Amino acid sequence: MSTKASQQVKQFDETNAAVGFAALEDVGNPIILNGRYSTITFEVDNGDVALGDFALLIQPHQAADFHVCISASDWEDEQVVVKPWVSAALQTLDASTKAAGRVEIGGCYAVKFQAKSSGADTAVTVRGTITSEETLL
Repeated sequence: MSTKASQQVKQFDETNAAVGFAALEDVGNPIILNGRYSTITFEVDNGDVALGDFALLIQPHQAADFHVCISASDWEDEQVVVKPWVSAALQTLDASTKAAGRVEIGGCYAVKFQAKSSGADTAVTVRGTITSEETLL
């Protein structure tokens, strides 16, 4: 039988002050997890132009590339990720709007967010927490 030992919590606050519309761009820096966290809960704070896309990328190993985990209409598909929850369509988030999401990310090395606007440059901030419950065997 296993028992819950503790919950690790890591907070983050990442911003890109000028997300463009040509392609997805990083919102801040990668968030290093070292495989210790399993759930990411976040808020997206969008600037004065609606988003054209929003993505969550994972890096499975320190020497690996980042790979898109969720992007575009995947945010609306409950079959894409175990236990996803979003408060609005993140990929088309309206101007000057905030929305939240929660995704099970498993034991990856790092995650990062990317966004693109639907027109002119816009500021995008993503902030939240990453948690993991450790289990004693």
